[in-house]
Amino acid sequence: ASFLLLAALLTLAVSSAIPLLSDQLSALFASAPRLVGEAQEALRGLLEPLAERGLVPGDPDELLSGAAAAVAGRLRALVGALPGELFGLAERTVQLALVALGSVVVAAYMLADARRIKAAYLRAAPKGWRRDALELWDSFGHTLSRYLSGLAFVMLVQGALSAFVLWLLGVPYALTLGAWVALTAVVPLVGAWLGAVPAVLVALAVSPA
Repeated sequence: ASFLLLAALLTLAVSSAIPLLSDQLSALFASAPRLVGEAQEALRGLLEPLAERGLVPGDPDELLSGAAAAVAGRLRALVGALPGELFGLAERTVQLALVALGSVVVAAYMLADARRIKAAYLRAAPKGWRRDALELWDSFGHTLSRYLSGLAFVMLVQGALSAFVLWLLGVPYALTLGAWVALTAVVPLVGAWLGAVPAVLVALAVSPA
């Protein structure tokens, strides 16, 4: 019943969020040239006062055109390698799906036979150490449960707060950017910095302030 309820809740959440995320992601890709143009204008406004004071070598337009050429070359290289990358991504996606499905099945069997597994584990321990083995078993279960629930809570809080604050600031594609922050929250310490990069770039394209 727990697995069925969890599957139903996940299906409901995914079916509600995926269409909106897909629309925002498509709109983000479609507006990428406009965002790049706005970012160039914003950078030009920042570089011109510095160039007038001699703090930036060269002309701002030359610097921007050079940066644009470098980015365009990198994008062309990425596009050229895209078919192979897509094939590799599809292969990794299938592998991940199989691993996730296998993990769920194994977890279900372990939950169903938890008492037998625990009894076999305690029988395998020497008699003098069985009390310590029992404490270690309970400690592992408690720690893993708290870690996973804490990780899920951190992902939810970071993603929801990021999406809400970006929406308040008027940054477009707030839900998609918040979902990215939630995914990167899995990475300890640096996850928040990785998740913030796309949001900051989109926000700068709208307004440096």
